[in-house]
Amino acid sequence: MQRPIPLPVPLLLALLLACNSHPPAKHGDSSTPIPAPPSADPRVSALNLALAGDPILDHPAVREAVKAACFSPAGIWAAAGGTDSAAPSSDKLLKTLARPLFRPILMEALDRTVQDRSRALAAAQGPYHYNVAILGSGPVGAVAALNLRRANPALKVALIEENPRPGQTFRTFGRFTWINSPERGPASTNRFPGLSLAARDLLDPGTVRDTPYFLMPYHLADLTELAVLASGADCWLGVQAERLEPSPGQGLAIQVRGGGPQLTADRILVASGLGQVAPPDDPAHPAPAVDTFEHITARATRILERNRLHPGAAASFMAPYAGKTLAIIGAGDSANNLAELAAGYGPPGLYGKASTGGSQPGPRNGPAIGDPLGPASVLWVRQRAADAAAFKAANKLRYHQTVTAAYGAFTLAPERLRALQVLPSGQVDLELEAAGAGPGRHVTVDFVWRATGQEVASSPVIRSLYQDAHGHRGSPAAVRSWLAALDTVRGPITGNAPGPFKDRTVDTAVGRRMPVTSALMETYFGGAVASPLATPQELQDLSITRNAASLETNLPRAASLASHLAALPGYRPAAAPAPGAAPRGTVLSPGAGYGPCAAHVRHPLGRPGILMAGLPSEPSRRRTYTRIALASILGRTLQGQRFSTDFTLTFHAHGGKLTVGADRLEPGQAKGLIHDLGARTEFLLLAADLAGRHPGGMVVRVRGGLDADASSVRVQ
Repeated sequence: MQRPIPLPVPLLLALLLACNSHPPAKHGDSSTPIPAPPSADPRVSALNLALAGDPILDHPAVREAVKAACFSPAGIWAAAGGTDSAAPSSDKLLKTLARPLFRPILMEALDRTVQDRSRALAAAQGPYHYNVAILGSGPVGAVAALNLRRANPALKVALIEENPRPGQTFRTFGRFTWINSPERGPASTNRFPGLSLAARDLLDPGTVRDTPYFLMPYHLADLTELAVLASGADCWLGVQAERLEPSPGQGLAIQVRGGGPQLTADRILVASGLGQVAPPDDPAHPAPAVDTFEHITARATRILERNRLHPGAAASFMAPYAGKTLAIIGAGDSANNLAELAAGYGPPGLYGKASTGGSQPGPRNGPAIGDPLGPASVLWVRQRAADAAAFKAANKLRYHQTVTAAYGAFTLAPERLRALQVLPSGQVDLELEAAGAGPGRHVTVDFVWRATGQEVASSPVIRSLYQDAHGHRGSPAAVRSWLAALDTVRGPITGNAPGPFKDRTVDTAVGRRMPVTSALMETYFGGAVASPLATPQELQDLSITRNAASLETNLPRAASLASHLAALPGYRPAAAPAPGAAPRGTVLSPGAGYGPCAAHVRHPLGRPGILMAGLPSEPSRRRTYTRIALASILGRTLQGQRFSTDFTLTFHAHGGKLTVGADRLEPGQAKGLIHDLGARTEFLLLAADLAGRHPGGMVVRVRGGLDADASSVRVQ
């Protein structure tokens, strides 16, 4: 057999989607093409020039995604201000791509870039020395890294993250509930200091015309990842810091689990937040007697994913609680989210209903309290009547006018929780603190949901610091009390919420630090682990919220703390080796003599995909979205690889698995390609969604050859 002549993939990629009941369309079919611009197109050169040097967009994978969008019928090029000869500015392009139709595809490319860069760091030889190492890459860590580098671009900064993605906690419960309330208007809604994009830029323009508007948690995860890339910091993913030790001549050494990279830093900023790793999926125990906000929302997101991928077997998250008594512990936004869930005001898919596709909250979607399919009663501990009135006045539970009536279904208990105990019967005994010194009262319920911010003592590093200081392990409450007693670092922040401090700069506490008597004195704490930093008066004047751990309270403080750290003396020359090359993908040489090869890939439930968070429900937008998304993902999967003839990919959804098949490829190459695609959560979720809507399965034809139409995308 004559060996095929290899040709570059970017010029030859073509995708053809069809139901299995119809054969794949042949060349010349009348399906609408999406032309890819030839290399001589002046728009390509103009776009490359516009992207050059941009800290967010100038990465190979991101460029592929941007081109897939700009030269599609979605009108993104013109919407961003591009012409036949001139590209839009990178800032306008980013804001246009951040809109709902394309943002998930952009974010998938950005996410892939962050992960590839992390793998490249791991492939290089250490040790690494940084000026500042930030433990945690959530919103606080990302904002701190961004503002450190803005204040002092010469600093070498690292983000150390135990999860596979920056901002993973917000991604974990990405579709669980809307966040923010009307009291937090456009001027104060989760703006990331130092980032050109604000939360409002991620929504359709029509949504933000009439305030208030509300976000999903995955919006904050997207802003976090954008801030990480914009900072230029090295982001180590899947690396868990366990303890800090003095390192003579190198500042502080970071000991990581499993003997990972050798990392030292002049100064450490602990910004690990209060998030928890999601529990394993356990169908035998779908509802523990005592549960936490993070675990509840992780399970809720799994339910949403299952119901989206398998609508015929839709289930309600509230099924285990039907006819049972429930107690919610907490008085902040997280407890309020849980109250909404219990009262039936979560997203429709959470209760086994078809999604309406709306981007903003609406009326009740699930069973009410007291309904046969809902909880028999809900006791809300630490919730005072005055707080309930404030919530109602702000229309905060939730944002539809009719929801305020749900407050009458809750039993409010203003007392604090003194202790709880799971009884032999499986029920939970709550001891509520009395107003005076007398004994508290006891209440027995079937289930408890906790959202007090005390569920997690904090990161392993903080627990080890406490143990080093006290000689023993402390309870979560003891650890947090110790953190709250550390010295404060003061700095300026500017009020951005309506009130007497609007646009006024004040000097306030922005972080905490280890005492000067400690060998680890260059260790600082920011964000939720350092809360409360604001005084009650500051919370009222600056944030208009009682939630001391909220992002609106902590992000401006993180930026100020970063500026403080950037101005400190004593930084050593950074010694971070050049990153090694990221692993290359499979090299493909299709030939005519090979049969099909298929493999089963389990749906990555519990690892919510970026694409699924923004899948349009309107048919024409969904069709456009699908074309761009598949072209972008497959084009980047095959980036730099070569092939000369057609081959096909097929995928079928059945049960909890997705079958991915490759035809006309040598078996080893086919398995390698399937493995590469199987590592892309977004591809699997998108493919499963498509296959689920086409029971006969889907066929994707990747076409090679020299004909002019070989570089087009067609969807039948």
